[in-house]
Amino acid sequence: MTKYLKYTVVTVSVSSILTLQLKKYRIMYKIDKIRAHREALKHAWFNFDHSNTPEVKQIIVDYNNNPHWQGYGEVKILSDGPNGYSSFSTHEENPFLYLSEREEFNSGEYELIIK
Repeated sequence: MTKYLKYTVVTVSVSSILTLQLKKYRIMYKIDKIRAHREALKHAWFNFDHSNTPEVKQIIVDYNNNPHWQGYGEVKILSDGPNGYSSFSTHEENPFLYLSEREEFNSGEYELIIK
């Protein structure tokens, strides 16, 4: 910082430079605090014991909810249990035809929910 102050113009005061530096560090501190919190949550999630998690397997079809897209719908395939969490969603022209071709639907393990 002393090298920088040697080449500054006289109209810039040292206090304004220090204020800018402090604001910069406050912003960086907030970003680092958010990043640290996110890392802590991620660490806690991966170390969580999932062996007691009840197994949930669902296929959710949200059909004809938009008047401009008649015949289209959203298909969500959710799976949660001791093996982990999985989620997949897609927007299809004919969701029931798409669903009849899916391995999850044909297996019979998933609960079908139509909205």
